[in-house]
Amino acid sequence: MVNGKTVSLADLQNLAGALPQQLRDKPDEVFRYYGFIDRMAAKGEAAKLAEQSPYKEQLELARKQVMAQAAMDRFYKDLTIPEDELKKYYEDHKADFVDGFQEGRAKIWRTIADARFAAWMGELRKSVTVTK
Repeated sequence: MVNGKTVSLADLQNLAGALPQQLRDKPDEVFRYYGFIDRMAAKGEAAKLAEQSPYKEQLELARKQVMAQAAMDRFYKDLTIPEDELKKYYEDHKADFVDGFQEGRAKIWRTIADARFAAWMGELRKSVTVTK
């Protein structure tokens, strides 16, 4: 229990990337930190700071950044690369994989995935409009 709410370590592990490095491997400290942030946030909410500048705009930008990261994560999670494409890449770049296909499979997948991600990002950049 943290501040009267049930919170599991698994719940907090989802936030691990946002936690200070010195806390990540100390579960008790993670719970204390979460409780402290929860109390501070409650004070901000009570003061309706989310409705005031510059916090309103900062919260909007932070949400967009989290959603952008989620979209990037989803891109890789949902990406399927057929086995024959992996094997073709291996055959075309055999000199880069002296240990064979199976040992290099993850690197091959990541190389193709990163190239597709770069193309996807390039298309998104083209869709951005800025007017002066």
